Amino acid sequence: PWKGRVWLNPPFGKGLDKWITKLAKHGNGLGILPLRSTDANWFHDAIWGTAGAVLFLRGRVRFYTVEGEESGPCPHASLVIAYGTRNVDRLRKAALEQSRPLFSRGKFLALG
Repeated sequence: PWKGRVWLNPPFGKGLDKWITKLAKHGNGLGILPLRSTDANWFHDAIWGTAGAVLFLRGRVRFYTVEGEESGPCPHASLVIAYGTRNVDRLRKAALEQSRPLFSRGKFLALG
């Protein structure tokens, strides 16, 4: 079991639903995931039915090697989800901070 605030950056492939469902059940954390499964039952249950907020990112998340070299963008659009009041507030704040362009150009949506 997880304890405290969790930052979840799950594998974007097979099994993504299990990671997001676990975060939803934990109820305290933030996670990033590809915006490609919005029609899936788990997406509706674990995000629309449970999350406190989502932030749809504008632009693609970029990947870097351990040496700091850019290795390209994510092939999908991404979103960040928040569970728990403190995490919703933090995500809202990140969306407003101009120093975080990937977040500040996105669309914040409070749920619930």
